[in-house]
Amino acid sequence: MINSRIESQVRRHTLQFLYQCELLKIYYFSKNHFERFCHNFEISEDVKNILVTYCSETIERSDEFQSLLESSSQNWSFERINKIDKIILLIAIYELKQNDVPQKVVINEAINLAKEYGQQASSKFVNGILDNIKEKINSKLKEK
Repeated sequence: MINSRIESQVRRHTLQFLYQCELLKIYYFSKNHFERFCHNFEISEDVKNILVTYCSETIERSDEFQSLLESSSQNWSFERINKIDKIILLIAIYELKQNDVPQKVVINEAINLAKEYGQQASSKFVNGILDNIKEKINSKLKEK
């Protein structure tokens, strides 16, 4: 289990890295870009070791996560969701699917990121979408 302080740092840095990738139109995991990012932000090794997995997995599985997001966001196409909210949701979906962190914690952390980095209504939007996604993930787990 990861220290909660480190988990929060990892989420925040994942958001920053993925946002930077979005702005630079880098739609794959670039080890060189990741290394420069970690160097520029002076990210510690313990955070970096977890961060690489969060970033690479979220990028590599983004099609899968986007599909789940689209099916859970009524009246919202993926393209209409602002970049920050979209990235926060993708990170949270990654965490929800990993099942390593309690779902309430994942959703609460995503809401906090939305309050800090998103627009005025972002936290409510993120909360609503993640509640739908959580239910879908839980339903699939019960089917197994």
